[in-house]
Amino acid sequence: MKNLRLHIIVLVLAALTTLPMSAYNRGSQVKHFVGLWAEAGEWTLLPQKSNLSNSLGGGGALGFTYEMQASSFLFNIGVGGKAGYTVFNVDNSFQRYHNIKEPGGGPGAWDLLYYDCKLDKRKDGYMDVAVQVPVLFGGQWGRFYFLGGVKADISMLTRTRVSGEISTDGQYKEFDIPFRDMSEHGYFSGEAFTSKGSTSFRLNLDASFEIGARLGYIQTGSGFDVPKSKTQYRIAAFVDYGLLDIHNAQNKVAIAFPTDFTDTQVPEPIVADILSTSNVAKSVKNLFVGVKFTILFEMPTPGHCVICRDSQLPHRPMGGGRGNARIEDE
Repeated sequence: MKNLRLHIIVLVLAALTTLPMSAYNRGSQVKHFVGLWAEAGEWTLLPQKSNLSNSLGGGGALGFTYEMQASSFLFNIGVGGKAGYTVFNVDNSFQRYHNIKEPGGGPGAWDLLYYDCKLDKRKDGYMDVAVQVPVLFGGQWGRFYFLGGVKADISMLTRTRVSGEISTDGQYKEFDIPFRDMSEHGYFSGEAFTSKGSTSFRLNLDASFEIGARLGYIQTGSGFDVPKSKTQYRIAAFVDYGLLDIHNAQNKVAIAFPTDFTDTQVPEPIVADILSTSNVAKSVKNLFVGVKFTILFEMPTPGHCVICRDSQLPHRPMGGGRGNARIEDE
């Protein structure tokens, strides 16, 4: 299955990279640009067929790009880095122990009907750093432009953070009410808990679309006397939606409270991040929406003057026997 997904990704990328050749077949005027892009927005993980609600977070990306423009046609490919942090709200955890001694045990310890351990307000956070390779194509008309295609995300580093509040209570055989908020007897309320770890995300392929505006001066004609700008600016809204399941399903237990207790320490559980636990979701998809800014610099065209006012004029050798310079007509 993994090999099949990789083959599909390679075929899609190969197909997209052949699209620019159609521009040459139409005889369009072709320009080449290099530049930078930056993105910022909301990063969400979408569990499918799961009791988990969608996560909420934020992310950003920064990278380099190459773009070919042939009349209104655009082809764009690049490489960059993406980082984000997103958080799930997870159901509270509860574990009850029956017929044990009160925490600490020892001589004089009272018998308990039950002893409860709870983890409330649980939040599972994920910080991910990935290499991103976008392959996009689209068009531009006046100030309007759009791009669509795919982005491959290769996760390089994923860290987890589980947090919540631990509370305990117990009921003695001699009393009819539970005991709480007595730390000297092992009963705690709302004690902060944090556990950090690491995991990994699978290779992801996003369907990507952006639509926006070109900023600054826009050339509307041609000729020697028409001003031309070698730099282009764009701002757009974008959406990246994951096509593949990115989580590594494992058989870990979401939480396990200790079996031995003391009367002075909060019972600290062993936890696993929620996406690493068994049967948490059939699949987990990626969603990243936000704003993208791009700056492009036109590359010199071979055989054309790179310092002339009008770069469309061909560059000719300087003539002269009398020290005069001239540009010959075609």
